[in-house]
Amino acid sequence: MYKSALFRIEDYSISMYFLNLAVLSLLCGGSTTSAYNSILPLQKNNNNKNSLLLCNNRRCRRQRRSSTALLLSDKDATMTTTASDELNLPLELRKITNAFSMVDDDSLRHKQLLYMANQIPAITAEQMTSKNKVPGCLSTVYVDGTARWCEEKEDYVVDYVGDSDGLLTKGLVALLIRGLSGSTAKEIELVDPEFIREAQIGQSLTPGRNNGFLNMLVAMKRKAVEITKQQKKRKKQYYHHKGR
Repeated sequence: MYKSALFRIEDYSISMYFLNLAVLSLLCGGSTTSAYNSILPLQKNNNNKNSLLLCNNRRCRRQRRSSTALLLSDKDATMTTTASDELNLPLELRKITNAFSMVDDDSLRHKQLLYMANQIPAITAEQMTSKNKVPGCLSTVYVDGTARWCEEKEDYVVDYVGDSDGLLTKGLVALLIRGLSGSTAKEIELVDPEFIREAQIGQSLTPGRNNGFLNMLVAMKRKAVEITKQQKKRKKQYYHHKGR
């Protein structure tokens, strides 16, 4: 009886491990290998040796594939947004929020943020100006962007770049850049900052980092409006000059 109960506990632990791995694979661009490599150092420090020892077991490999397939095949149910999204999140930010909320380990979420920090679009030295510096952050944060016309949305969408001298803060910047890029200024303005609680990220951050995260979002909303106006103004001037 004892051995049977122990087996079920271990089996549940392994199931949760691969479920978390499958979720993080979505954040790593759908690559289970990338997700596994990003959390492997964390697992090596885990006292439960069975997690790593059983990774080579055929049953576990099948379980990993089936867990990943389950999440990837049911995108409409779990990883997409609808018009009724109460937090008004763009599609990509909704996917990220859902994925983070399904991970049941704070340290694993932090690990993923650190991984995302290494995937952030590069910002140039010329863009690291006081105008692009985010106020009210514990670390130094810079955010800039460009606007481009989107035929599908019939409006300008914003693509962000950014950087920070704090690695975890840089991960938070990367999350916002990935989640908001490709959205219009109006869509970005409507984003409810409560999504950080739904993603279960805010609960493990210090008050200072929480405030910094909110300041980043505010700065990116303002930046979206500014660069969209500038692009529309340039377009108007171009056609005005061309019509002369």
